[in-house]
Amino acid sequence: MTTSGAVWFELEKRFGRRSMGVLEVIYEDDGTDSEITKIEAGAKTVLHWNLEQRSILSGALIVAFPTDGDESEEIIPYLAYGKQLNERSTFQSSARVIVPIDDTDEGEVEFAGIVHYLWTVKRRAMFRRSRSPPPRPSTPATATRSSGPRCRSSGSA
Repeated sequence: MTTSGAVWFELEKRFGRRSMGVLEVIYEDDGTDSEITKIEAGAKTVLHWNLEQRSILSGALIVAFPTDGDESEEIIPYLAYGKQLNERSTFQSSARVIVPIDDTDEGEVEFAGIVHYLWTVKRRAMFRRSRSPPPRPSTPATATRSSGPRCRSSGSA
């Protein structure tokens, strides 16, 4: 059983005030074999930003090139949203559509969200000696929906 891909290398280069180019190398590791499976390139930009509400909305268009010749290239548009909930916590979410160029009926839709919580205002206090480890700072939740047999679910970390 192959696990979902992880980013092995990521390069982001800002251009202009609101946009950046993105290059990612994706690998998969099933415990026995580890291999680079995709190279993704694209651009993302800030669509809306509100300092008073501490929120940001960005959009991207990514093209994924598989390293295996049998797989199709994919177009991946997505939206990402972030909001500072209070001084100690932030919310991040995303929605993306993965559309294979060769067979658009086999696409997937993914939703993800996470809340980050800072356990202490004094950041250095996290590294002091403690009798018990600090609680886990965040818990991600992801979901995947596919129209075809390529359905895969993303587990929480």
